[in-house]
Amino acid sequence: MRKRRVFSQLKWVICCVFAVALLGCDKEQEIFSLNSPQLYVTDGSGVGGNQQGSITVVEFFDYRCHACKLSFPAVHTLTSIDPDVRVVYRDLPILGYVSEIAAKASLAARYQNKYIRFHNALMRASSLRSADDVYAIAQKMGLDVSQLKTDMNRSEIRKQLDENYAVAKSLDIVGTPAFLFAKTTWGKKGLSASGATLVRGAMNMTDFKKLIVSIRLNN
Repeated sequence: MRKRRVFSQLKWVICCVFAVALLGCDKEQEIFSLNSPQLYVTDGSGVGGNQQGSITVVEFFDYRCHACKLSFPAVHTLTSIDPDVRVVYRDLPILGYVSEIAAKASLAARYQNKYIRFHNALMRASSLRSADDVYAIAQKMGLDVSQLKTDMNRSEIRKQLDENYAVAKSLDIVGTPAFLFAKTTWGKKGLSASGATLVRGAMNMTDFKKLIVSIRLNN
């Protein structure tokens, strides 16, 4: 157990080193507050759960991140047990080339209307050691892999990943996973957020439930 804990901590440190290198190369940093509506609305990322939920959870993750995979069962179950929760998935590939391939592939899966299914499969994968591993999972999920590879080169996908890096840098997120929670309301001018809370590191279902209850009671 102790060895596992040390190994997990070591992976977190490595994750942070990659993140600092990637997030530190933006040309100009835009500053966001935790309640900035832009954090909770994105045209290029996947969205799960209630599309107009009163609670929005923004997850920053890497498909090769061990701690992200530990949190996945809770995130996956959350929208099933709470029908008023919306989840925005912000890919933050910070663990190298394969992580970026996986992120681009998952975003490209949106063009075949299979983002959530493919996302879940990638999160369940015990290891992603190569691009071929990513494409093999895509094929199993019924995606047209040739079309997927073409769509991965779309400028919209590069723009979305760059946006995710910029948001993470602005919020001082230097590792994955990280979760941003807020009370969200929808009006004529779009979404507004309040009572936002940022959590860095893995979370379980009890953590999610407690925080969501707190946000609902205090906002």
